[in-house]
Amino acid sequence: DEESKELKIKLIDYIKNYCVEKNISSIHINFFDTSELDTFKGLGFTIRYGEQFHFTNQNYKNFNDFLDRLNYKSRKKIIKERKSLINKDICIDIISKKDINKKICEYMYEFYMSTIQKKWSYNYLSKDFFLNIPKYLSNNTIIITAKYKKDIIAGALNFISNNKLYGRYWGSFVEIPNLHFEVCYYKAIEIAIKNKYYTVEAGAQGAHKIKRGYLPKITYSAHFIFNKSLKNAINNFVKDEKNAILNEVNYINENYSPYKNIS
Repeated sequence: DEESKELKIKLIDYIKNYCVEKNISSIHINFFDTSELDTFKGLGFTIRYGEQFHFTNQNYKNFNDFLDRLNYKSRKKIIKERKSLINKDICIDIISKKDINKKICEYMYEFYMSTIQKKWSYNYLSKDFFLNIPKYLSNNTIIITAKYKKDIIAGALNFISNNKLYGRYWGSFVEIPNLHFEVCYYKAIEIAIKNKYYTVEAGAQGAHKIKRGYLPKITYSAHFIFNKSLKNAINNFVKDEKNAILNEVNYINENYSPYKNIS
């Protein structure tokens, strides 16, 4: 509403003044609601376009109903990938709310760290963050784990907000073909369909998600650069990048969608 918009404008003005006083070079805001685009544009922010791959729940009755909407090649591929794990006696568990405890969160921290090490990244989330999930975030968290002979071998941490499932962190102790797809993509789709969540946002990157039911969607971030010369250079880059991203999204939807029809 208008009152909320005025408060946001005042808050941004305060942040700008603070940055000038402290000689801070820029302000960056990620993953805001689309309805806020005009507000940030009006305040002089540069809008950067991004791309993620999301599953959109078209009121599917169940996972088989979702599969029926796919073309033959994609449907066959998913069925084969899921069956390969069943044949290896791997079980998938969904843990939520009161069943989320510190022990399972310790596993998720270990999985998180294993992924950080594999990708040569850095751990910006502390162990305390994971261990405090049962206390502060259990009602908004779903943990999907894979077990072999009762031992947990992989897991994915997901959050729920505004009727959306956000897949965020995954890791495993073993390398098993298709395990990542099952834990991070297929089981998330099952959960979304069962709970009538509108979307599964499975994180950044990953064109391999397309054939598994996740289509490209535009994301936005807002950036205020105080140095005018630098701002002009960034604006030129962002303009070219925006055109490239829009073209790619349209091209993928028109030529590589796994669905029989795009609604």
